[in-house]
Amino acid sequence: QNERKLRIELAKHLLCVVTGETPEVISKDYVSNLFDRFSKTFERSLDNLNYQVPQLIMQALRWTWWDFGCEPSPHLRALDLGAGTGLLGEQLRDWAPRAFLEGLDLSAAMLQQAEKKGCYD
Repeated sequence: QNERKLRIELAKHLLCVVTGETPEVISKDYVSNLFDRFSKTFERSLDNLNYQVPQLIMQALRWTWWDFGCEPSPHLRALDLGAGTGLLGEQLRDWAPRAFLEGLDLSAAMLQQAEKKGCYD
C-alpha cells in the first residue's frame, strides 16, 4: 500500500515535470523516500555540482555577527531545518563548538548520514 502511494506521488511529480507545471505541494512521503534512497551518494553528487550553500550560509552568519560585534556564545542554540547529511551542521559546529545544534530532516536516512559526523546534539 505504501509503495503504491509512493508510485502515485512519483507519477504526479513526473507529470508536472513533463508538462512544465510547478506543483503546489510535493508530498512529504515522496520527498523523504527520494532522499532516503539518495542518502549514501548525496554528497558525492553535490561535489560534482560544486555545491557551496553551507559555505555561503556560514559567510552570511559570520558577516551578520561581525556587524553586531558578536561572537558565538556557548549559549547559542541553532536549528538546521532540512539538515540532510549535516553539511551545514559540520560548519556550524566548527564555528560554535559549544553551541546546541539540532538538525531536522524529512529523510531518516539523510539524518543517519549526519549522525556519523557528530555535529548535532
